[in-house]
Amino acid sequence: MKKILKIILCALLVVLIAVAGYVGYVFIAYHRIGNQDLAVEGKTDGAAEVGKAYRVVSWNIGFGAYEADYGFFMDGGTQSWAWSKERLDKNLAAIAARLAGESPDFCLVQEVDIDSTRSYHTDERLPLRAALTEEQYASSFAQNYDSPFLLYPFTQPHGASKSGLLTFSAHGMTSAARKELPIETGFIKFLDLDRCYSVNRVPVQGGGELVLYNLHLSAYTSDGTIATEQLRRLLGDMQAEYEAGNWCVAGGDFNKDLLGDSSQYFTAADTVYTWAQPIPPQRRRPLQRSPVRAHRGRFPRVAQRGGGGEPRDRHGLRLLRSQPGGNDDLAAMT
Repeated sequence: MKKILKIILCALLVVLIAVAGYVGYVFIAYHRIGNQDLAVEGKTDGAAEVGKAYRVVSWNIGFGAYEADYGFFMDGGTQSWAWSKERLDKNLAAIAARLAGESPDFCLVQEVDIDSTRSYHTDERLPLRAALTEEQYASSFAQNYDSPFLLYPFTQPHGASKSGLLTFSAHGMTSAARKELPIETGFIKFLDLDRCYSVNRVPVQGGGELVLYNLHLSAYTSDGTIATEQLRRLLGDMQAEYEAGNWCVAGGDFNKDLLGDSSQYFTAADTVYTWAQPIPPQRRRPLQRSPVRAHRGRFPRVAQRGGGGEPRDRHGLRLLRSQPGGNDDLAAMT
C-alpha cells in the first residue's frame, strides 16, 4: 500500500513540476516586439496623384485556414490548426489569386503567418508577394505577435504563433514602421498576444504623403475596452499626420462592430463576444483642426472580409486638394 501511495505521489510531483516548468517557460518566453523601422521591399518608385481615384483592399485572411467548415477554438469552434497543409496551400493560392484579380492600388492584409504551428510553419508572405509582384508593388511586413507555445487544446495544441500585417502599394513607399499598441497587463495578455499597427508612407505628387495604417486590434480581452484604448492611440497618430498636411487611410481588422448594428444586416451570432462591440460614441468624432480631413459624408469603405472569406465591398478613394472655402481633402468615390 505504501509503495502504491509513493508511486502516486511521485507521479503527481512529476505533473506539478511539468506544469510549473511550462508556466515558467510561458512567462520567460513572453515578450513584446516594440516599435520598429520596417524594411520596404519591391517597387520603390512612383507616387500617388491628387484627384485620381484609387482602389484599396483590406483583408484579414485568417492565416489561410478559415473555410466554411472551419471553427477556431477561441471562437467556440474545435479547430486550432488549418485542416491540412494541402488545404492551407490551396487556400493561400486562391487568396493570392483573388488579391491579384482585384488589381488594388493599395492592399492591407492581416493575420499573415510566417512561422506558426497552426499553419505548418508556412511563410504565407511568399504566395502573396508572388501574386502582387515586386515589379508592381512595394511592400512591408510588420510582425504583430510572436507567441510562446500554447499547450491548448490538449488534443491538438495551438503551438507557437508568428503572424503579422502585410501592406502593398502600387505607387511606391518611402518608409514603413511598426507602432506598438497598448494591451491588457494581466494573464489575458498570453491569449490576446502582442498588438501593433504599421505606418506606411506613400509620396504624393506636389508634396505631402499618403499614410496607410494597417491594423489588427485586440480580440480576446476581458471586456473589449482595450481595443478602445488602441483606437485612441491610432486616432492620435492620424490626427498628427492630418495636422502635418498628409492624407490618412486606416484599414484592417478592428475587432469591433463598425456599423454599430451589424445584426440588422447580417445573421446575428449565436455567441456574444466581448470584442464584437460598437465603437463608443465619443470615439466616432471626426478628426479636428486639420487642413486635411475625412469627407463629411460617407466614409470610404474598402474591400474587407475576415476569416479568409471573399472581400465584401469595393469602394475607391480619391485624393483632393483643399478648394477655396473648403477643407475636405479625402473624399469617397462609390
